[in-house]
Amino acid sequence: MKNEGYIDSIIDLICCPNCGSDFSAKISEKTFKCPRCLTTYFSLGGIPCIFENGIEELENWRQQLGLLQQQGQKSIDGIRSISKLPYLVDETKSRMDEHAKSNTYSQKSIIDLFKSVGVSPALNANSDVRQVGRLAQYHELFLRDWCWGDQEIAQFENTENNLASGKIIEILNNGEAFDNVLFLGSGAGRLSWDIHEHLQPKATVALDMNPLLSLIADKMIKKLSPMKFSECKEHAPIDSQQTRYWPLSPIPKNTHLADTWFPLMADAWSVPLKKHSFDLIVTPWFIDINGEDVRDFLGLLDYLLKPGGLWINSGPLLYGPNTPIEQKYGANEIRSLVKTAGFTIESDQSYSTPYLYCPNSSRYRVEQIWLFSSRKANNQLERSAKEKYSWILLPHLPIPAHIQCPASASREVHSVFAFIDGKLSVNDISLKIAPHLPPDIPARDYVIAALLTHASGSSR
Repeated sequence: MKNEGYIDSIIDLICCPNCGSDFSAKISEKTFKCPRCLTTYFSLGGIPCIFENGIEELENWRQQLGLLQQQGQKSIDGIRSISKLPYLVDETKSRMDEHAKSNTYSQKSIIDLFKSVGVSPALNANSDVRQVGRLAQYHELFLRDWCWGDQEIAQFENTENNLASGKIIEILNNGEAFDNVLFLGSGAGRLSWDIHEHLQPKATVALDMNPLLSLIADKMIKKLSPMKFSECKEHAPIDSQQTRYWPLSPIPKNTHLADTWFPLMADAWSVPLKKHSFDLIVTPWFIDINGEDVRDFLGLLDYLLKPGGLWINSGPLLYGPNTPIEQKYGANEIRSLVKTAGFTIESDQSYSTPYLYCPNSSRYRVEQIWLFSSRKANNQLERSAKEKYSWILLPHLPIPAHIQCPASASREVHSVFAFIDGKLSVNDISLKIAPHLPPDIPARDYVIAALLTHASGSSR
């Protein structure tokens, strides 16, 4: 079947996440292969889905959708059983019935959305199914982006969506033009659209790995298709509705700009994008929750951003419970890492903002946002080389060519040093030696240990 989609429009920006090869000049099918490693990728409703595991990711989503359906129906049946208890007052029975109807509506809305792009629930008992939360846990985010967030909050005399985009637009109001803009962790798409509408670049790529959020963003921005989702509050304010049905409204103006806004489903940590393809990268609520060390994120940023390009970060520092304590960096630590990476911070501020304001309850929480912009140097390697051990601290940076291995070192250590040419980094060398190490030895730790123990030279 022919693909009605967008991948041909960004073909110059994307590549295979497994081998780095370009895709063919024209891709018009719902599945497509890398011409080199032959990994099969796919698209949904025109949105390219380029994950390291290829089309297996599509099967994962079917399984997650099946689990959502199974668990959702179990919950609905349980609520309906409760509503039949003989000792409930009529008002309680009515509340239980409304709760069951809301859950049924919400589940059907999600499943119908996936079915509209050819993905039906399928639950295989033998499959390794990840938690259903990845599909459904961000329910409030798309309600905020396309419904709640346009309601004015009296205390702030503004809307949540305008507060988020307005602060970033203030940074960008200097007349600088951008060709290619990338949002990492674009969610349901509203912020990326508001910035795209303001800047009007040649292309904005909105990357997220959550298919539900990406499909909704596509519906709102490119397909202009209204939707409706339900919300049921177990603890609603006094004398207010517990169940509400919220309309999601597509973009109201400048719809022609949607032709240059492109959703992309992918994992930022196996990113299917070419080196130095973007002159502006925005990370909204990303650096603290992406699952990896900020030091490694700076390597990803360096890979994607053109020399002289701009990075804007917006969000709190709310690390998850699984983040190692040494990686829960404070703002000053991140500033130091950014400088070492060869970036110059051009603006830096923090402010309080409402988060997930719900008009039904008028409740929200207040978050502290750290918003800064940072410019990548045209020759950032020259700057970062001045920092002692910068190539260890940030293992994407090249190891200086003058680092030498003592003659007394073992043959294995010499094999590590043999790769040092002033261009390769710790990460590069780790990839080269990993196939030759036992599987229980992390290659990067091995390389760093060898270099720190045996390196010689007047400057490191």
